[in-house]
Amino acid sequence: MSTLIGKEYPFHESNAVVLDMGSGSCKAGYSGAANPSSIVDSVVGYTLKKSLTTGEPKQETWIGRAARMKSNLMLVEFLKDGAIADWEAIENLWRYILYKELEVLPEKHAVLLSDSPYSPITQRETMAEILFEYFNVPAMHVAHRPVLEMYSYGCTTALVVHSGSQITQAVPVHEGYILPHAIEKMDLAGLSLTTYLQKRFQKAAPHLNLIPNYIMDDVKHKCCYIALDFKKELNLYKQNDLIHYKLPDGHVLCLGKERYKCPETLFTPSVFDVPLNGIHYLVASSLKKIPSSIKEEVFKNILLSGGSTMFKGFCERFCKEVQNVVSDTFSPMIYSVPERKDLAWKSGKAAMEIRKKEFQIEWLPYGDLWLKRNALPTETLKKLSEPLAIVDPGASEKLEEFTWIFILHITLVLLSKANFEKKTSFHEVCFSSMISQNNTGVKTHVLHVQISFVSVLMT
Repeated sequence: MSTLIGKEYPFHESNAVVLDMGSGSCKAGYSGAANPSSIVDSVVGYTLKKSLTTGEPKQETWIGRAARMKSNLMLVEFLKDGAIADWEAIENLWRYILYKELEVLPEKHAVLLSDSPYSPITQRETMAEILFEYFNVPAMHVAHRPVLEMYSYGCTTALVVHSGSQITQAVPVHEGYILPHAIEKMDLAGLSLTTYLQKRFQKAAPHLNLIPNYIMDDVKHKCCYIALDFKKELNLYKQNDLIHYKLPDGHVLCLGKERYKCPETLFTPSVFDVPLNGIHYLVASSLKKIPSSIKEEVFKNILLSGGSTMFKGFCERFCKEVQNVVSDTFSPMIYSVPERKDLAWKSGKAAMEIRKKEFQIEWLPYGDLWLKRNALPTETLKKLSEPLAIVDPGASEKLEEFTWIFILHITLVLLSKANFEKKTSFHEVCFSSMISQNNTGVKTHVLHVQISFVSVLMT
């Protein structure tokens, strides 16, 4: 049984739950599994119905694909630019995944969550609050998705090029830490391509009902490809170069030029009047902002990830375009793996299995109480090195739980003040405590804390 600064955690003996929160889908499963056991669309739907007994309005909730398939729902896509925009929807999604999809008792499993490099620090605090208060998880860890994807390639320094559902981005990472000033992104990815196909077929066959996103996603991935030379491909096109896709209702879609024009948007957005540069220009721009001392190492590790890089021909075209736009003394080396659609989840589960001891020090501990950050005195946030007195009436026997909750919140406070461009490391937290009692019988815990770390939640 391993320990975290003196407190034993038996939960590590069971598999952790790994949740990869993507803008298109949420992948979930046990750390001991080879693949995610649940993939749920990142959407929640609500409908109001009258209760049969009281006649009062009653809200029904639908999750994932079921929400997309049902009509007359108010759909909530809760992730916007990597940040969580609707916490009620997130709570409903987590409840559905944990209790119905995975059928687990959250209080018996630690949870690892992936997070976007654009998410604010307050988002991680709210994640912790929901998981600890409402799901009673024993421990949690949050890791940036590009960092997890990088670890899947066995690197600690790299440029991670990710194209998912909503965002395409180039994220440089050095020794496991993101370089925020050098991130480049564009709001054009898989969802934009799906929308293009939907509009194309709606215009060509207005008699058809609007084809749902999940069907059009399947059409896109099974039928489309990236041309090595787009202009040459246009000239070579023949009218009989068609393939057919049968819809569930029996109608048949015929795809010609759409097969390569649709994903071409990633490289040449201007073809479709989108005022953006292609994905290869994101790479060139990001590389220019990287410090010269690490530039050579980053050039040698340009890594592809995300579902929108899975098109046939993508890797060959990407290599060609990057070579054309990158002007430097170093030659870029680009890598891809077949399973790059699920890299963040697989890296998270591997980390829990292989590096359990290293990650164990970064779990957030939780006792019987959850003390919200805004309940701490204001002066505590300013002077962390001074003795802290917090009144905890009649709970002297819970000193141990109180102490760990205190450390959790000090960690969050330190994190909010941390400079993300500086590498920091976990060393130790030393504290001593004293219980005093005034003439009214109110007990007070006084904690003297010496902190020499701030790596928690920084991955």
